[in-house]
Amino acid sequence: MSNTSEHSPSSSSTTLFVDPWCREADHQRDVPSDAIFLGAWERDLGIGELNEALFLARDGQRDFVWSLTTNSVQSTNESLVRRASGDPDWLSSKITCGCVVGADTRLSECEASVRLLRMLVRSRASHEFPRPPYVPGLLRSGALTNIVDSISEEMETNARIARAAQVDHASPILRLAQELKLGPRPGRSRRLQLDSGLSTAEAHNHDIACEEYIRQRLLPAEGRSDRAPEIL
Repeated sequence: MSNTSEHSPSSSSTTLFVDPWCREADHQRDVPSDAIFLGAWERDLGIGELNEALFLARDGQRDFVWSLTTNSVQSTNESLVRRASGDPDWLSSKITCGCVVGADTRLSECEASVRLLRMLVRSRASHEFPRPPYVPGLLRSGALTNIVDSISEEMETNARIARAAQVDHASPILRLAQELKLGPRPGRSRRLQLDSGLSTAEAHNHDIACEEYIRQRLLPAEGRSDRAPEIL
């Protein structure tokens, strides 16, 4: 690459980094001029959607994925056409733009792109998930679909394993609540750790709070007290 500094965010001296929402100030920069367009997809934010175009930049030592978001597929497509034509103002429709993932260079362009996009999707998965339309670039739409689907399946598998591993350790009150279909399920602590980054103690305290809630639902009003009956 002709300009190493253009591709390497100055604050990212570590071998690998993930900044999924581009919060670091040094990562909030324009897409390098020779970055390769990888593809685009919709980002489902729960309260709205953004369209995201993704680019691969390489400096000979590391690979970087850059993200450009706009408010629609049409705006993204128009920006890409303007970029291809050499328009210096092609980023005028951007909402956000910057570097979101970086890692050592050891793979081909396609292999590196898949690896970095998997890292990106996984880092955002507790808060948002990509969805169609998948616009092809260096990666075909099928490859983008496979990245998203594989992470989704991985998360579902991990959740099933966590529930199965903890089902024998659930307290009697949670077992009874499950039988009565009151909501809380064994494995919640582990899922909270995986999904929200809580410590083991914080997740355990959450389950204790669930137990107290269930006691209030199970006991008649005259039986509610600071201490639950011994049977529970």
